[in-house]
Parts: sequence; structure tokens; C-alpha cells
Amino acid sequence: MKQIMSVAGGVFCTISIISLIFGGASLSGMINLQNELKGRGKFDVVLGELIGTEKENEQKLKNKQNEVMLFFVLAGVTGSLGIGMILAGKNKPNTV
Repeated sequence: MKQIMSVAGGVFCTISIISLIFGGASLSGMINLQNELKGRGKFDVVLGELIGTEKENEQKLKNKQNEVMLFFVLAGVTGSLGIGMILAGKNKPNTV
């Protein structure tokens, strides 16, 4: 049982690390989108408001923010579970 808990904890820690990597990539994409939206000229902003793409851009940015939050929360939860299971597996007495 000790080995199973330790292996499961390792799996959760791996999921946590992968989630952190995806969260970092999403954060980078969100920052690029923010910079792109800030760097637009006045003409592009007015044209976007007339056409309706401004609301789409706001929705894209909101979705990116939610995606980043999701990955970091997932990383935190799975990391905590993983560390807890590893510690529980190490401290569990040997039973047959």
C-alpha cells in the first residue's frame, strides 16, 4: 500500500508540473494578446468598435485569463494531493 500511495503521489505531482507548464504557456499567450490589443492604433480601435470585433477581443482576453487561472489552480490542487499522498505513503506503517 505504501508503494501505491507513493506512485499515485508521483503521478499527481507530474500532472501538477504539466499544468504549470501549460499555465506558463497560456500566461505568455495572454500577455502577447494584451500587448497586441494595447499596441493598436486609434483607427483600428474605432473600426473594431464599428465592426464588432472589439467585443470578440475582450472575450478572447477573458477566456485566456480563465484558462491561465484554471491551469494554475489545477497545478496547485494536484500538487497538494501529490505531496500529501507521497508523505502519507512514506509515513504509513508496513502492513501485510
